[in-house]
Amino acid sequence: MTMTNPSAPARLAFAPAGRNRSRIDGAWWPRSRDLAAELPSLGLAMTGLGVITRATVNPRHWDSVPRLVRVSGRPLKVGWFTDEQDEHEIMLLSYHAARWELLVVPPETDSAVAAQLMEAAASPDDLRGAGELIRAMVRPLESVVGSNGRAKPGYRQLV
Repeated sequence: MTMTNPSAPARLAFAPAGRNRSRIDGAWWPRSRDLAAELPSLGLAMTGLGVITRATVNPRHWDSVPRLVRVSGRPLKVGWFTDEQDEHEIMLLSYHAARWELLVVPPETDSAVAAQLMEAAASPDDLRGAGELIRAMVRPLESVVGSNGRAKPGYRQLV
């Protein structure tokens, strides 16, 4: 389990309010793959938009998926879907029936690449989904990994 600072603010980027989007609403860059440790700061950061009561993820890239976490003393129920939800996305639902779908930037991502991913996810003109954005920013593995299993010079591996 990776320890994170629970008081550290969530790293978020959102599309401008009032802009219709057909895919995702922005991006979240967690500091670890420990969903139980990361969700409280995300839920707290979302408070200005509404009280988050539910979250769903694809469990593929998380160490574990808790059924419930507490955000400022309130319960946030967590669910998961393997086939129905993009593995690079989190969906958040508020008490007042609002819904946000966010790209989850892998925690180990280089900060420059993470900034590009977050900017693209928050752009109202970029209609790619979470997985599409990850694939577009990451070269296919066979083109960046040498015979020694390490990334070739000039490339960064995200996932």
